[in-house]
Amino acid sequence: AAKDLAPLLTPVLKGIVDPLVVTVEPASGKLTFWQHAGGAKPALRPAQVKADNHKDALLLWSATPVDVVVPRAGGGGEEDNAAPDPEALGKLAEDAVAAALGACSAGVVPAAAAG
Repeated sequence: AAKDLAPLLTPVLKGIVDPLVVTVEPASGKLTFWQHAGGAKPALRPAQVKADNHKDALLLWSATPVDVVVPRAGGGGEEDNAAPDPEALGKLAEDAVAAALGACSAGVVPAAAAG
């Protein structure tokens, strides 16, 4: 449930005044807005939001776990059985993701135009 995310969001939202969190229901696409309360017992409470035309900055943050599977060469030699260098593999993965994200673009479509 979305409310279980509150403790995980606390470090990310630290220093942001009155942070709002939006969740998207996968099956229906329904948006729900939550007010994040940090402190000793972090919580997400339903937020009362109203439409307002303003030009404030918006921070969108996403965490997506990525599994990287690296096959060994398998030629049978002793070198092939050596463990891959995690630092080198991490750098290769980071460079590949950075290149893929560099090719992406994001935009905002007003709700009236999207529907």
